Parts: sequence; structure tokens; C-alpha cells
Amino acid sequence: MGSLAAKTARCPAYPTTSCCAPPTSIGIPQVRRVLKQHDIPVVTQAGPNWKRFPTPQKLTDTLVIDLYTECGLSLHHIGLLTGRPGAAAGAMLRACGVQLRPAGGRSPFMRRWREGSP
Repeated sequence: MGSLAAKTARCPAYPTTSCCAPPTSIGIPQVRRVLKQHDIPVVTQAGPNWKRFPTPQKLTDTLVIDLYTECGLSLHHIGLLTGRPGAAAGAMLRACGVQLRPAGGRSPFMRRWREGSP
């Protein structure tokens, strides 16, 4: 087992760490389409969100709903792609009446990705 520092240094191998956006989701056309549709730039450099997004992206109802329900991303992945905390996306989804998936387990996106069909 490697240290957290070693895992962070190899960020692309650990797509759910907080050091960079999940490369697995960025490369998926469906996710790129949603980001482009909502004018969200793709930020791939490593680092904490406050460095990657000096100005966090504005979350909108449709952006968060599209990423969560259409793309199947987790709240954590949405946070990594937008620079906003996953909790903010979750609060927005609840306010819109979207039922959140139970905690734990993999998101639909990660299940598809691990099966080889994102």
C-alpha cells in the first residue's frame, strides 16, 4: 500500500482523489458535451480545487442534474469538474426534487467505466 503522497503524485491512476479532475470522466464524450453545453472549461491540471479553479464555476440546476442523472457522475466527481464542493451540488439536486443515490458504492458512471462501457 502506498502513501497518500505517492497516490497524489500519481493522480491519473487515482481518479477520485482531490488533486485533479477524474480523467475517466473528462474523456467521455457525454460528459464533455454537458460541460461544453454549459460553458464549463475542462481543467485537467493537478492541485487542490482552490488552485485549479481560482473562480469556481457557477452551478446551475440543469448542469448538476445533467451531470448527476444523465452522465451518472458522483457528487464528488461533479465537485472535481466544477471546483465547487460536492455538497453544494447535492443541496442543489435536493432543492430541485432529485432523489440522491444512497451513500456508498460506485456511481453509475464508475460502474459503467469499470465494466468497460462508459
